[in-house]
Amino acid sequence: MKWEFKYLEEMNAVLAECSGEATIDRVRKFRREGIKALRKQRSNKAILDYRNVEYLLSPVDIANSPADYLELGAEDIQYAIVMPKNTETYRNLKLHLSNLGVHNYLYGTGFIYQLFENIDEAIQWLKSL
Repeated sequence: MKWEFKYLEEMNAVLAECSGEATIDRVRKFRREGIKALRKQRSNKAILDYRNVEYLLSPVDIANSPADYLELGAEDIQYAIVMPKNTETYRNLKLHLSNLGVHNYLYGTGFIYQLFENIDEAIQWLKSL
């Protein structure tokens, strides 16, 4: 998996454009670098554009995703996750995240997430926070 971070100054957010095969090792490296990019820009808003990613993650890897982010210090970050709805990964992630917390808040922290199929909707959601 490859990625490029872009700073969206008008909304103080970081856009991560990702592509390629997502293995758990590459995803963990992406998470670490993504949090560094957010901290560098003093931002707590991220758009994760996964529309061009082929997921090679297990359901367990997906289930551990929120905990991995919290372990990296992402408890105050608001994530708009963009990916095609017609994938098994989307369905697994949606199901798991919906079981974790009410109103997309995770464990009572400031970690907020929402899944989108359209990047414009993701941007509008982040702007509304």
